[in-house]
Amino acid sequence: MGEEFLSLYEKRTGDKEVRRAVCLVIGLLGVIFIWPRYYGTRNAEISKKLFSNVLEILKAQEFLWKN
Repeated sequence: MGEEFLSLYEKRTGDKEVRRAVCLVIGLLGVIFIWPRYYGTRNAEISKKLFSNVLEILKAQEFLWKN
């Protein structure tokens, strides 16, 4: 959903920097949402996939979501 939103946003506004601007926010949210203290009943495989994607976003310093 995030990828779809950003693609549409870029198309409508021509803003090519938005992906770089949101990568740190996505990183923070990713760490919060996978933290077992708050979501102890969450499937660990889902958390691993999310964490992996968040790490890739932070390394690339750009929002690029991989399925």
